[in-house]
Amino acid sequence: MAAMTREIHGFVWEDAPLKKNLAKHGIDTSSIEAMFRTGARWFRNEPSGQPEERCLAMGRDGRGRPMIVMVDLLSRGQETLARPVSARRLKAKEVRRYA
Repeated sequence: MAAMTREIHGFVWEDAPLKKNLAKHGIDTSSIEAMFRTGARWFRNEPSGQPEERCLAMGRDGRGRPMIVMVDLLSRGQETLARPVSARRLKAKEVRRYA
């Protein structure tokens, strides 16, 4: 996967993915937002069949823990918003490979 550059201007939050990420992985909105504030590495995901562009972003949350977030990128005028679809902590082997 080749890294790419992206700038987002905000988030679109949906209840179902938020609840799933919190229950299954202990990741909430503040962890996701912190990762994007501290700098995320972006990777293009395989085409999803959705009209939005789907990407993976890897970075660290506010506590420095490595994580990965899958987002749909939505265009709103001149701005790009991220709609998190899935989020989890990186596994040790992923940290060694990508971090």
